[in-house]
Amino acid sequence: MSWITIHALNGFLAKGIAGGLPMGACLANEKCAGVLDKGSHGSTFGGNPVCCAGGLAVLNTITADGFLAEVQRKAKLLREKLEKLDGVESVSGLGLMIGIALKDKKAIDVANAALEKGLLVLTAKTKVRLLPPLTIKARLTALHAICLQIFSFMQCFLNGGVRL
Repeated sequence: MSWITIHALNGFLAKGIAGGLPMGACLANEKCAGVLDKGSHGSTFGGNPVCCAGGLAVLNTITADGFLAEVQRKAKLLREKLEKLDGVESVSGLGLMIGIALKDKKAIDVANAALEKGLLVLTAKTKVRLLPPLTIKARLTALHAICLQIFSFMQCFLNGGVRL
């Protein structure tokens, strides 16, 4: 499954590529690949056996048959439930990186109220951001239970039932 076509000369990525272990990568197209040869650059997050094993585990997980399709299925389910909430203006994002635009509440107020209830969400300007792990359990009943907890809290907050 291909989500995005990239036409950059080179790109850099880090953080999640080794499952939380410190690792980074530089990607280059054919035009730029020969510029950096062995030993011509250094890296704070250069490879070591443990981090490389973590990176390989992540790569094997996300390239496994059906994995990204399952991520899309879970994302679709989550978006459908979020879009039905009264206080939600729109839902955007890619896969399980979800942004929620609210009709009349401030994103930071929702994030703070969620944190008081033990739910960590982020904000991006006026949006509430959800970033669940791609490996969130595939069992539909478990996912529904998590969603119901999140949605019932958000619905209560959006309807004025939670005081800040």
